[in-house]
Amino acid sequence: MSEKKILVLTGSPRLHGNSDQMAEAFAEGARFAGHTVMKFEAGRKQISGCLACKMCRRSGRCVRKDDFMELVPLAENAQVLVLVSPLYSFAFSAQLKAAMDRFYCFEAKGGLKQTRESALLLCGGDREEAHYQGAVGSYRQYSSYQGWKDRGIILAKGFSGKGEIDGHPVLEECMRLGKAI
Repeated sequence: MSEKKILVLTGSPRLHGNSDQMAEAFAEGARFAGHTVMKFEAGRKQISGCLACKMCRRSGRCVRKDDFMELVPLAENAQVLVLVSPLYSFAFSAQLKAAMDRFYCFEAKGGLKQTRESALLLCGGDREEAHYQGAVGSYRQYSSYQGWKDRGIILAKGFSGKGEIDGHPVLEECMRLGKAI
């Protein structure tokens, strides 16, 4: 297996929360497998939404100058994109969604050309599978549109309080997924 560059894009504004632990477990497994892991914490950055100005169609770059500019080189070089988010209102966090919406700027250059694979790690207080399907459906549509091979979806259901996921077997599942990439 050859080394891959993996971007773990997180969306939680909560420092060291449950979804952060999922991201870290995945990253640990991927590093163990010999991959390079880059982590970008969109939930703790200032990333504004897309303006729909389409200026990126001319220049290949977004005109907004915010923390998204830090994400651009990481996204452009990643072979695998792992989205990690808490479940907010049956969807990704607004912070992760803003970063994903801004990926529109890559379309003028043919998309994220290096990225071939993706995965989704979701965590939420809800226990019902149906409550996660909005985010899962968005992920599936997005990865299919981009032509990425889905490497896995892990749902951590029933975890709302910070640290509730500590020691839970779902973290081992995240680590195994990281090792399998």
